[in-house]
Amino acid sequence: MSRKILCLLLSVASLGMFSSCKDEDGNGGGPTDLSQQIVGVYKGDMRVEVPLLSYDRTSLQKIYLTSSGENLAKLELRDFSFGLPGEEIPVGDIVVEDINLKATGDAENATITLEPKTVTVTLSPEIGSAQVAINGTVVAGKLSLTINVSEALAVDRVNVTFSGDKMAGHIKSTEALMTTMTFDDEIVVGQPVIDGTNVLFHVADTAKAEHLAALVPTIGISAGATVSPASGTEVDFSNGSVRFTVTAEDGIHYTIYTVGWQRKGKYDFEQWTETGAGNAQRLDPDGWASCNAAVALIRQLFPTLYSGDFPVVPVAGHSGEYAAQITTLDTKGQGSMIPKVTSGTVFLGKFNAGKGMSAPMETTEFGILYDQKPLSVTGYYKYKAGPEYYDNKEPMPDGKDSMAISAVLYEVESETETLYGDNIYTSDKVVASAMLSSGEEVAEFTPFELKLKYVKTYNPEAMYKFAVIFSSSKYGALYQGAPGSVLTDCPVLEESPVNLECRITQRIPLGSHDLFLAEVVACDVDESLLDEKGKLCLDKANLIVYSHGEYLALGKKLGTFGYSVRKKKPAKHKK
Repeated sequence: MSRKILCLLLSVASLGMFSSCKDEDGNGGGPTDLSQQIVGVYKGDMRVEVPLLSYDRTSLQKIYLTSSGENLAKLELRDFSFGLPGEEIPVGDIVVEDINLKATGDAENATITLEPKTVTVTLSPEIGSAQVAINGTVVAGKLSLTINVSEALAVDRVNVTFSGDKMAGHIKSTEALMTTMTFDDEIVVGQPVIDGTNVLFHVADTAKAEHLAALVPTIGISAGATVSPASGTEVDFSNGSVRFTVTAEDGIHYTIYTVGWQRKGKYDFEQWTETGAGNAQRLDPDGWASCNAAVALIRQLFPTLYSGDFPVVPVAGHSGEYAAQITTLDTKGQGSMIPKVTSGTVFLGKFNAGKGMSAPMETTEFGILYDQKPLSVTGYYKYKAGPEYYDNKEPMPDGKDSMAISAVLYEVESETETLYGDNIYTSDKVVASAMLSSGEEVAEFTPFELKLKYVKTYNPEAMYKFAVIFSSSKYGALYQGAPGSVLTDCPVLEESPVNLECRITQRIPLGSHDLFLAEVVACDVDESLLDEKGKLCLDKANLIVYSHGEYLALGKKLGTFGYSVRKKKPAKHKK
């Protein structure tokens, strides 16, 4: 799997950091203790090269050197991560003890050598151990290192080099966290919720582009850190989500947060945001998670193996401007590095690419916090199965792919609790669910409706998460599917008793607002509001009306059509 290689690279980089380590706080003895001469923090460029994969990347890093004894150095790489900006996989703190030191040359221009040494280093349980050969020097406050790593997973050799200068002054914080975000604006009807590096807030249905273009967030961050765009400044959210970068006090460590919004109760594919850089740049649907992040890592780490399209892209929609085209890809899997079949997936929730190696099933964190009782999910879809079905990397001549559209409501104890690919349908926390699955070709947009079946009683006081999941290969989580299977979806979450779906035909700017002309293409009505003759009885819907900041319940029926203009019948005269 791609995850394994990525973890390998992470371990390699960390090993490289080991050889770079120098003493910072002296435990050693007198003036001849070499560890006291090199103790400090070194900041510079680290290059990681994997010849087998044609991988070569340089990043800014810090190495901490402290004393572990007389003429012995302890090396630390703190809070290390590896991967694409905004999609890094955390490695944590890496420490190597007792590196032998030797000095050559005169006292003023001495070269202190980290003596060559080959050791077996135990890495994470997923990676195991590796043979690491290191050597390096410190001259006039500059650290230079070379590291060769072998016998790790499927890669025969990884080369790591580091060159950095000793920093002066106090050790600055490496923490780069966004702790809070709030808006003081009436169009924001739901304050931001920070979920990892994803932030979501809700706006009123009446929010216009000019409102979204001038929102001012107040942002709380780690001590000493900075954030861009800055707290208290106007930010343009009119084009969808916005990326905020929190940079730690040390100027090296950073965290990228994607801040998006949704209209209350509406989930569609009308907004797409550019994400990533270089060959990892793509469009992602706002408000949804997808497997695009996983394919971005494959493209970055294995450009000679796979450099094709992303599985989720925008296309022309049915009742709106856009739909999501979801495609199962042939990602050219070889050995255990990356899969042969990567199923296209879009869902409400979060895609955690950082768990691809250690826990592949936990990459899909299904569900968003949901404070209503969902009844059904409606939309439109098209589907065509790919020609050749695979079970992992083995072709199955008799196999046939099928798509899947599902909805799941489940109870949680906290905002961070989630269900994954291996338990989203089987967990005892599931309260309601529905699924549509078919391998038949559907050439034109066809309506679908998922009516949720409740297996537990809905409790308005409980906390729930709701997931809507679209997959071009039903068993894609098991690396089964047919490359070329394509699912195109236009979902609408049913939140009102009557839902009119429209295709915009004309937009007319009128200064303070825009006038939209649209063609009604579909109408969905809650069946409980129909009488025995099929007549719509909205009086059963407990309707409300908004008036000057207040919501009022509608009362009893006063009459029928024409009540106010009906002519009075002439009075009958008594004879």
